[in-house]
Amino acid sequence: MALCDRLEQQTGDKLEAHETLVDTLLGTLTESENATELADNWARLAAHFDTLFSTEQSIDKLKQTILQLAVMGRLVEQDAGDESASELLDSITTEREELVKSGKMRPPKIPAKTDLQLSPPYPAPHNWSWARLGELFAIVTDGDHQAPPKSEEGVPFLVIGNLNTGRIDFAGCKYVNESYYSRLDWSRKPTNGDLLYTVTGSYGIPIKVLTSKAFCVQRHVAILRATASTPRDYVKLVLESEYGQSYAEEIATGIAQKTVPLTGLRKMPISLPPQAEQYRIVQKVDELIALCDQLKERLNQANETRSQLAEAAVDKALCQGNLHASIR
Repeated sequence: MALCDRLEQQTGDKLEAHETLVDTLLGTLTESENATELADNWARLAAHFDTLFSTEQSIDKLKQTILQLAVMGRLVEQDAGDESASELLDSITTEREELVKSGKMRPPKIPAKTDLQLSPPYPAPHNWSWARLGELFAIVTDGDHQAPPKSEEGVPFLVIGNLNTGRIDFAGCKYVNESYYSRLDWSRKPTNGDLLYTVTGSYGIPIKVLTSKAFCVQRHVAILRATASTPRDYVKLVLESEYGQSYAEEIATGIAQKTVPLTGLRKMPISLPPQAEQYRIVQKVDELIALCDQLKERLNQANETRSQLAEAAVDKALCQGNLHASIR
């Protein structure tokens, strides 16, 4: 047993040292001050890629670094020919004004951006714009605060447990009757293309609505109602990034069960690239995350193979032991 304890301790020490090395090298990527330094730091990391990214934890950290580089404008090249990000903001503002005129929403109260221009959370390319999250959506609200009447069937009523994987899962969901659903404000009826965001308990998880099926959500889920020009996929990346997660942790309130307040969420600074660059960023992130998932799958398969070989070796040893015993 003493030998096993020593081996376990040595393994733990090696894993801790490995994690520290991974954190340090990945940190050099996001802290690079220019493209040349980033290229040098990446070359240093790439030379030891197979050794560094040999655990699920290290691959997950690589994913986070990819997201962080994306929202900092370090993942794809900027194109001087791209339409300015300010043009996109103007389009969203116009669409929001139309909703106000139609009576669907009240004039929004958006905090001044002066502080964003003076002291942005991190450096962004010169042709990007800073905006508050609330400026990019028609409205940011949450589910009805009144307890809904229980129903055996009707319209799905989703709670955080239906969303905490990052996807909408209707399996085992609760229901509300049609009468309750019809009385909800339009902003509390998620539609295809909106973003949901968990704000209590397992907070900080963004989910893109990819269904036209009618449903509603509990009050612990924020609904980010998009306009036609809202950069949904890009904003989702920001919310998933290290910056997005850190921001949520910073503004979360409460002790027993922390909650991200909607006021703070609306004020979240977002670095906004030109629309064409957003498409390139999202495409590149999808491509790299898919490669990370493949790497993790191969790692799991290798671990499973090692486990099966170990079990086979033990079984063989036991069989041989029984054989020797029977001969004696």
